[in-house]
Formats: sequence, structure tokens, C-alpha cells
Amino acid sequence: KLDQAIAAFERALVLNPDAPEIHNDLGVVREAQGKLDQAIEAFEHALALNPELAVIHHNLGNALQAQGKLDQAIAAYRRVLVLMPEDAEVYNKLGKALYELGKPAEAVAAYQQALALSPEFAEAYDNLGWVLQEHGELDSAISCHRRALALLPDYAEAHNKLGLALKDQGYLDAAIAAFQQALALEPGFVSVHSNLFLCMHYSSAFDAAALFSEARRFNARHGRPLMPTSVHHENDRSPERRLRIGYVSGSFRRHPIGYFFLPVFGAHDESAFEIFCYAGVKNPDEMTERFIANADHWLDVGRSTDEDLARQIRSDGIDILVDLSGHQGGNRLLLFAREPAPVKVSRSYDTTGLDAMDYFLSDRFHTPDGTDRYFSEQLVRLPNGYVCYAPPDYAPPVGRLPANEQGYVTFGCFNGLAKITPEVVEVWAQILKSLSCSRIKLQTLGLGDDATRERYLSLFRSNGIEDDRVDLGAKVPHKALLAAYAAIDIALDPFPYTGGLTTCEALWMGVPVVTLSGHTFVGRHSTSHLSNVGLTEFVTETIEDYIAVASALAQDIERLSELRHSLRERMMASPLCDAKRYTRDQAVSVK
Repeated sequence: KLDQAIAAFERALVLNPDAPEIHNDLGVVREAQGKLDQAIEAFEHALALNPELAVIHHNLGNALQAQGKLDQAIAAYRRVLVLMPEDAEVYNKLGKALYELGKPAEAVAAYQQALALSPEFAEAYDNLGWVLQEHGELDSAISCHRRALALLPDYAEAHNKLGLALKDQGYLDAAIAAFQQALALEPGFVSVHSNLFLCMHYSSAFDAAALFSEARRFNARHGRPLMPTSVHHENDRSPERRLRIGYVSGSFRRHPIGYFFLPVFGAHDESAFEIFCYAGVKNPDEMTERFIANADHWLDVGRSTDEDLARQIRSDGIDILVDLSGHQGGNRLLLFAREPAPVKVSRSYDTTGLDAMDYFLSDRFHTPDGTDRYFSEQLVRLPNGYVCYAPPDYAPPVGRLPANEQGYVTFGCFNGLAKITPEVVEVWAQILKSLSCSRIKLQTLGLGDDATRERYLSLFRSNGIEDDRVDLGAKVPHKALLAAYAAIDIALDPFPYTGGLTTCEALWMGVPVVTLSGHTFVGRHSTSHLSNVGLTEFVTETIEDYIAVASALAQDIERLSELRHSLRERMMASPLCDAKRYTRDQAVSVK
């Protein structure tokens, strides 16, 4: 009964206006109401009366962090620690704020101090594991999450983060089990259900029908209960006005969404469309600035609730609301379930499963005839590809074919480890064994971790490939990753989850990609990209053909050299890099 509590505290302040404890209590209730500005004002008033009360600095820090004022929150937490240096909980919260501010090393130090003060602090272990995980220290991260669960077995968030770390290390079955355990503990844990659905796509154990069933379970559990019983939108129906298009994403930055959608923003017909970006970007970069420059309206909604954001979108009169994330981390799918716009469109890696989502943007390569039944949305098949690639301006020039320098062919793959399953390694080993001097180079997050490196070296060893034929590289800055293609002759696409942006980058760097076309949406990313560049000869339908095509290409040095020096030009002339054509196709299809 928060309103009654507010009235009581306000009456108390009439009787005793200089009591900091009452101002503090008033702030606590204001924060519970979601009125953060008023809460902060109350805490600051209390501290003006008595700046030595640690609990009030703590409460102020919490409210400031909830409002995204991280520097101020950190200052408040540090003040608590001056007054109460043994407070492990505050070190934990300080770590969260530092991590969110983009200071991972300082966050790790704060979590470690929390654990030094309180060795059985499960949440601090879990938070420490998350920072380590994001920086590729996967084995240490998993140990932290498991320690948190040993202390608190029913800690759903720790099961979730453990699942994410296991996925990144390539242990898909264990990751799926961790997500399922988290959901069993908290059936309403929406982000875990999305993580489970995404993780299932990496495993060959789940076909399109099984994936669709899980998406529909997500809808039944989380989406359908939020749908309004009646929907009425008051959008202006004048045919001559500009359509208002709203894009929703937390990834308007250097991210696959950024590379695939920035060219679209630059190619919009400004006379026909008014562009709104509803952005929740945690770590903005220079690409974020380019999105801002190309949007008519930029709204930072990272801290808005779905309900508040739905009201905002209705107020803005959005005609077509576009989801760019699907079930990826940080998605806002439950916003769409609230029917905030007359037309809702998803452009992601698979069906959302939502009753509320109207359309799904695809192409004929990703969704051939007969696949409509695996989507809850109506498929809109664009005439060429379902994305448009914008190569970064810092991409280095294409170099010479490394096979001519080395005397042997080097295969490569820079996709994430979740895609490089034991089944994939077994097939790649067969290709390597067919060419006795060949090598393979993998480079991605996690391969700087000793235990993870040993896992993959062991997988190759068990398939007859010695360590000296396998080059494992840790995650590097994006420019350096592109430069690393200078050592690769042929890219081998993983399966059943094929490369998206990674395939485009390999082609841009003059490296042909051999793919095994699958039976799910994510299993046909490279099929689409290669088809749009006119390289269908490298699209295979069986494992036997995949091995044969890769092996034959490796023995055709003249063909590899020709591809090396022509692929970039071919891409630029293809639909894959034609932003104006792609944007026009999208506009016509949606209309």
C-alpha cells in the first residue's frame, strides 16, 4: 500500500522535518513506486541532514544505478565503503556498476573483494563468472557459476549464466540442461527461455519442427498472456503522409545487426518513411553514432519497461514496428506481444513464435517452399537476400593467396565455438586427412582459454589430426580478425548453424566459403549469401558433397587465386551489398 505509506511518511516529516531516517524511508517507497527522481531527491535530502549514514548512501547508489547514472552510483557505493569497509554486498553492487560502465578489470577486483569478505556469497561468484565469461576466460567462469550453485542450488540466474558459458565453450547438451533447470526453478524467466531456444539452434538434435514447437511454448507461456483482449490503433490513415517505421534493438553498434542494417538506414526514402529507433545499446560505439545520424528519431529505451515502451510507441503513432533481435540477448519480444503498433515485423534468425508478430522477413534461400509451417508469422520473401552487408571501412586490402606462399592450403573458420560441434570437427578432420599437408585455423572467443583450447585440440586429435596442423587463436579486435583472413585459403562453414556475418566477412577478404545447406533457417544463412554472390558451386546438400567440394577446391590453386582477387568486386556488384535495392525490396514487400 505504497500511496498510504507515502502519506504517512509525509505526515511524519511535517512533525519532524529534520529526521534523515524519515527522508530515507520516503525515498525507499518512492523507488518502489518507480519514481526514481523523487527517490534520489529524498535520499540526497537525508544525506544533507546527516552525511555519515552509510545505509542512505547505499540506497542512493541503488537508485542512481537503476537510473543509469553509473558514475554517481559508483561514487555513492565508494562512500559507503569509506564508512563501512567490510560491506561485501556493496562491493558486489559496485562491481555491477563498474561492469555496466565498461570497466571489467575494476569490476573483477570489486567482486573479488566481496568474496574475500564473504566467501560464501553466491551472487558475487555468479557476477564474477559473468565478467570472466565475456572476456573469454570460460573455464574460470564455469568454475565461478558452479561454485555459486554449490552454495545456492536453486539460484536460477546462476544456472542461466552457466548455460551461456557452456554454450560458448561448445558443450551444447550441458548448456541446454542448465537452461532447462533454470526454467524449472523459475518458469516465468523470459530471457532464459530465449537463451534455451537460441541454444537449440546450434545442435543437430533439433529439427525445424522441434524448434518451432519450442517457439510456440515460449509464446504460450510468456507472450499470449500479455496480448490485449481488444486492439485499437489511432494511426493517421492519410495515404499521402510518410509511414512511421520503428526499429527495436539493443545492437545498433558493431554487431551483426549493425553491419546488416546500417546500410538500410542510409538508403531509406525520406519522403516516404519517417524512421524511429528504439535503442537499448549498452556499449555504444562509432557505428551507434552513424545510426543516430541516419534516424529521424533516436530514443534510448534501455531502462524503459516493456509496458512503458509500448505506450511510447502508441503515442509516437508507429505504423510498422520492426524487431531486429528475435530471441537473442536483450530482446524486447514481450513488447511486441502487447500489440503496440498496427503491423509488427521480425527480421531475425528464426520465428519468434509470437501470435502478435505479423510478418517475418526472409528470402527464397532461407525459406524454400514448404517451410512456412515452421513460422507463426506470415513469411515475406524478399526477391534476393534477407540482409544487406556493409563492409567496414577499416577492412584491410585483400592479400596474396597464402597457399602460394606456404606450399599448402589452410582452411579456416572464425565462427563461435557453439557452432563448432564434435560432429563438425569430425567432418573437417576428414577434409584435412584428404590433403596430407593442409592446416586449419580457428579464431574466436574462448580459444585463449587453456582448457577450451585443449578441448578442441583433443577433438581434432581423436579424429587423427595432430596438434601442429591446428592453429587456435583467441578473440582479437575486429580489424585484426579481418586481417587474419590473410592466412586463410578456404573457409569451412559450420553446421547446423551456418555463418552469417562471418561468411560475408570471409568473402569480402577474398576467401571462398564452402557450406552444408541445412533444413532450418540458421542452417541456410551461407546458402543465401553465396547464392546472391553467384557462388552456388560451394553450396552442398550432403556431408559427402561438402567434403568433396572443399577437397577439390583445395587442389585447384588457380581457381583459389582467381577467387582471391575477384570476390570483393563480385560482392560489390551483387545484391548482397546493394543497399538501395535491398531497402527498396524491403519497402515494397512490407507495403
